[in-house]
Amino acid sequence: MIPLFQRRGPAYGRISNIREYLLYSYKNEGTLIEENILDFTPRHMHDWYGKAKACSLMAIDMIIGYHENEEDNEERRRKIIKRAKKFLYFDWRGTPVWAVPMIWRGLGYKVRHSMIVDFNEMKRELDAGYPFIMNLAWGDYPAHTITIIGYQIWEIGFRKVKVLVVADGWSNRIRYIDYNAMTSISRGTLASIVFGRKKG
Repeated sequence: MIPLFQRRGPAYGRISNIREYLLYSYKNEGTLIEENILDFTPRHMHDWYGKAKACSLMAIDMIIGYHENEEDNEERRRKIIKRAKKFLYFDWRGTPVWAVPMIWRGLGYKVRHSMIVDFNEMKRELDAGYPFIMNLAWGDYPAHTITIIGYQIWEIGFRKVKVLVVADGWSNRIRYIDYNAMTSISRGTLASIVFGRKKG
């Protein structure tokens, strides 16, 4: 089977084996010089939301569960769905991107929304212990919301390859995004970031 990162055309994400990806894409596995991955359990959204298009709700659900040390909570899920329906969520269509901050904010979190995909800002948030939400417009995660749970920095020659560690809602396993590839001009990937911290 051809790995996901070896398909034709530009690719930046859905990477299952980061070392193999680096060797394939950069011709060198490189050296891991910095890493921080939060103690976060990825879940497939079908485990909690059935066949609904609920990637944004799943991301919010997983993050709240992480902070509350309670991974699976049916009552929390009902509250999230109820809140989302006030902002045009339908299980057959999903959640409008603009609604994600408002849904999360109404669940007891201070939320900050950004269209600037800045690695250093994301790194600071993760170093402080806060996973966050990213919505991608196209590419490997077209119109899909994922949860960023960590980062890595690899040194390959004179280059530093920055990697985001992901719970993508399509798998129960950790996935990776090549931040360098995702933000390169040739890919033109549009992303929306939502940071959130519990009030109080």
